[in-house]
Amino acid sequence: MHPWREIGDRVFVRRYRFLDQTIGLVVGERGVLVVDTRSSPAQADELRREIGAVTPLPVVAVVTTHRHWDHAWGNVRFAEAEIWGHERCAADLRALTAADLAEQAAELAGARPELSPDLPELLALGLRPPDRIVERWATVELGDDHTVELHHVGRGHTDGDLAVLVRVADAGNVLFAGDLLEAGSPPWYGESYPLEWPATLDGLLALPAGTIIPGHGEPGDRAWARGQRDEIAAVATVVRSVLAGERSLADAIGVGPYPAEVMREAIERGLATAPRGEP
Repeated sequence: MHPWREIGDRVFVRRYRFLDQTIGLVVGERGVLVVDTRSSPAQADELRREIGAVTPLPVVAVVTTHRHWDHAWGNVRFAEAEIWGHERCAADLRALTAADLAEQAAELAGARPELSPDLPELLALGLRPPDRIVERWATVELGDDHTVELHHVGRGHTDGDLAVLVRVADAGNVLFAGDLLEAGSPPWYGESYPLEWPATLDGLLALPAGTIIPGHGEPGDRAWARGQRDEIAAVATVVRSVLAGERSLADAIGVGPYPAEVMREAIERGLATAPRGEP
């Protein structure tokens, strides 16, 4: 685990060893905004204790950057806060029944046994979907010269990703990208939109920020983000070559910036989500 780092005026990030999660914190006049709440009630409790070491102010807002368990399953521990999220993120979390959640938790316990002790409490409490819904754009007021903007710039890692732009007076703006960007490992394509993702990242990079925070891994700059955008665009090009009949799937998984298992997942997902008439 890394300590909190202040990367802008009262804008903090902290990285956790578990999945190399990168969590954001914005301290305003009326309270704190948290970007993502980790993977379980117990992990959220740990996060709350560590927020208390930074400021005594209450958490007044949480932004859930997307619906995945490692970003949203700690929301239940922030009962006093507004939970902001994209409309698709909120709808998908609301649609999960108790049986669905139990099935996902059982699968997760097998894949991540270190989470097993936390899951009974999660099942007892249930999830907390966003209650402040964002379609394209919204502003969260923290009562001072910080302006926090929430942007949905398109489909990418999921169909409901939000980016969080913190405009900092007299300093460089900070952009939390969620899992639209990921540092230190290839992106996960399992519920993504590979053909749309590059254009979504173009929209992300059009936002005025110098420091960019991925959902996992080390914060970076615009050059780093542009490099990952170009990798994701290269994957989209490979998908289109398969759609056009220029390459077989077997040939295509050996072409591109990522290992073969990632390329296979990305290509298969790209084929499944391609609009009719592509390329």
